[in-house]
Amino acid sequence: MAGVNTRRPPEVISLVRLGLVETLGRPGGNVTGVTSLSTDLIAKRVQLLYEILPKASRVAVLSDETPNSKSRFTESQIVDILKQGEAGLPIAEILRQHNISKATYFQWRAKYAGASVEELKRLKELEAENAKLKRMYAELALENAAIKDVLSRKR
Repeated sequence: MAGVNTRRPPEVISLVRLGLVETLGRPGGNVTGVTSLSTDLIAKRVQLLYEILPKASRVAVLSDETPNSKSRFTESQIVDILKQGEAGLPIAEILRQHNISKATYFQWRAKYAGASVEELKRLKELEAENAKLKRMYAELALENAAIKDVLSRKR
């Protein structure tokens, strides 16, 4: 099969997904030299890199997967809003009072239904601990990969 590319594509590593960095954003713009990409362009750029550097086994893709905006409401405020709905206040009235969309209300209800403020605080602590452990794992995984790469070159 002449002309068919049988090589494995390069491994793509997202530093945000691995937990190495929380976000790539900084006040005043992006990390120097990094442009904003839509998700459909990332795959094409990785493919272009693969064509330019056919022997590359790893490509680092810096992607900021954090939401662009923070919620106007804290978790405790969201729980209070949801409790109004559980108490029988019409949803249309809740939406109007708090200036939120129907979709937002139902997303909150799916995520926070029945949770207390204390449970949400504990959840937040666990998520922070989980993020820390993911960062530690990512650092060790990258170090391990680098060591394996060095050892394979010595043979």
